Amino acid sequence: TMITAARNNKTVPILGTLTPGVGSHEGWEPFIESLNSQIRLLCAEQGIECADHFQAFTSDPDYIATPYSLITHDGLHPNLAGYELMAKTWRWPLLRVY
Repeated sequence: TMITAARNNKTVPILGTLTPGVGSHEGWEPFIESLNSQIRLLCAEQGIECADHFQAFTSDPDYIATPYSLITHDGLHPNLAGYELMAKTWRWPLLRVY
């Protein structure tokens, strides 16, 4: 796996969850939530950090009020504010490792 390869390379693996889909991508939500659950479980099983973007987005007050405050109008990709939130989401997992 990529986790094993990273560890063999003396690299610390950290995984991130997918961001939510909105608008025309809301139908992807069951797949996204299922995959995110698998990512979280894998992180727990492997003892590695997880940057939980989905949780960060869905608990953000701006996102709750208007999902497009963090997601572009394609309904899937983060906008600048979304990328800033993703950067903040990586901060603690990185600090715990390094």
